[in-house]
Amino acid sequence: KGKHWLDVGSADGSALLLIKKEGFTPTGIEINEQSRKFAKKYWNLDLYPKPLKNFFKENNKKFDVISFFGVLDLVPNPMEEIKIASKLLNKNGLIALSVPNFNSVSTYVQKLIKETDRHLIPETIFYLYTLKSLKFALQKAGFKPLSVWNFGMDSIEFMRYLRQNN
Repeated sequence: KGKHWLDVGSADGSALLLIKKEGFTPTGIEINEQSRKFAKKYWNLDLYPKPLKNFFKENNKKFDVISFFGVLDLVPNPMEEIKIASKLLNKNGLIALSVPNFNSVSTYVQKLIKETDRHLIPETIFYLYTLKSLKFALQKAGFKPLSVWNFGMDSIEFMRYLRQNN
């Protein structure tokens, strides 16, 4: 209770609602205007409208947890984001990440299909990660990975591709 959590790339703010329900004081960053409007209208959340580097310059608050859920694959320089996050964390603070896994059935299936989508669209996705590359990036930024949780939509996506391609 009373811990502060920063969510980078908050989208519609739904993660912030769960974060608050768990007793944290949530703060969200979202650069997409439509997402911010949705968060305000439906959840009464005010999300910071600029990138993390701007937030860092304008903010002197420290956080106990900083999350990047589905963000580090979408930014041109994820190492910069991680390094900024390390400066915003309290001592013993945690960073929580969710990134696409290159070594997944979804990626394999998408590589086989001529019209890829989701995490293989070069116009929107800058990076895919393996467990090894993600651990390397975190260690390079001064973090010690504590835990890994693998989950995904592999079977659902596989069935979708089978159905689409008959």
